[in-house]
Amino acid sequence: MKYPEYNDEMWPLLSDVKRPSRYAGCEFGARPPKEEEEGLVRFCLAFPDVYEIGMSFLGFQILYFLLKDHPQADADRVYCPWTDLETLLRESGQPLTSIESPRAMSEFDVVGFTLQYELSYTNILTMLDLGGIPLLSEDRGEDDPLVCAGGVGALTPEPLAPFIDFFCVGDGEDLLPEVVNTLSRTEGLARGERLDALSRIEGVYVPSLVEAHYDEHGGVRMNFPGREKGLPIRRRAVTSLDDAYFPSMLLVPSGGIVHDRVPVELLK
Repeated sequence: MKYPEYNDEMWPLLSDVKRPSRYAGCEFGARPPKEEEEGLVRFCLAFPDVYEIGMSFLGFQILYFLLKDHPQADADRVYCPWTDLETLLRESGQPLTSIESPRAMSEFDVVGFTLQYELSYTNILTMLDLGGIPLLSEDRGEDDPLVCAGGVGALTPEPLAPFIDFFCVGDGEDLLPEVVNTLSRTEGLARGERLDALSRIEGVYVPSLVEAHYDEHGGVRMNFPGREKGLPIRRRAVTSLDDAYFPSMLLVPSGGIVHDRVPVELLK
């Protein structure tokens, strides 16, 4: 996928918002985007809340560095803008861009949302809209990114099923490398074919490929048409923290954050 040159129209907007450090990037430890190459899958990791909350979440940083360290993937980040920048983006017609590239969300291969609490779900729709991505999965075309979601909210995915192309259910450290490998291998295939390939990974749920059958008593049975296996979706889990991926360093925020300290993961 080719990206247009970034212009400087975003920077003047930051002079009129509170806490422009939320959008400036330039954190110590951030890695520059990788060079374009065949099979490279570019992720935009999206946190549906403001920067100071998203940067407090250790799991978001783990996924960032995991993708950066994967030879077939690259990652950038975007956080939900505060209402002042949202208003300016809508008035100016500028899209919501990632922090490091910076590129519009619509110009990535995959946009991945972290689902930590239900009250942030409406922010997902705000970010998709500001990023120039159709809200409904069924309205997206071949040139639109695949939209995925993971985190604890993916354990109950149905409220967001109309908006998310695929869910990663379970620990991303265990699941995400397989997702990257599958997307890299299927580069150039149609959107539906790539989603079908993803649905064959244990822990990946693709709502558009599942049929629901209701009986007269209100019961429901769901299945992948034409397959004997695939449901129920099994949660992927890291079985040993000794073997689990963990970055050698973490990003240092460019401004004060909610939990302004070094997080350590002791157990899952």
